[in-house]
Amino acid sequence: MKKAGKVMIIVICVVLALGIAITAYDGFFLETKYDVSRDEYDDEKGFMSGTQFALIRAGIMAASSHNMQPWKVRIDSESSFTLLADMSKILPVIDPDNKQLMMSQGTFIGAVKSYAKEQGIDLRVEYIMQDTDNDSPEIASFFILNENDVQIDGVTSATK
Repeated sequence: MKKAGKVMIIVICVVLALGIAITAYDGFFLETKYDVSRDEYDDEKGFMSGTQFALIRAGIMAASSHNMQPWKVRIDSESSFTLLADMSKILPVIDPDNKQLMMSQGTFIGAVKSYAKEQGIDLRVEYIMQDTDNDSPEIASFFILNENDVQIDGVTSATK
């Protein structure tokens, strides 16, 4: 085999190896941190109600800009929780004024409200003035006015 042919084969092998290494480094083969099929409500922990769990779960499964899920949830009591924006997930080049990040908060709120309506849960949502200078500004507080016994199918997120 000629020298040029050997060099070409080596170059192709190096490029393929680099491609595989970059893909593996990017996390393509890694397990996701949040797996909805393994998500279960544990009533023995007692830090939130089953209804809260179902509503929050509906919210975190909402669509978000650039698939960033820029939200945090704080449990305030057994019948209320607060949505916070995760400002560590801002994209200054793509979204310099954080409009898409804030729209993602809206998809979270919409998913929670839709799920509550579907399940017959009386829910009050209070919107909070945004202070985006904070690392985790409060966006909205959710108050469960009545609770239904909600049981979730962990694989499909459908209710039983």
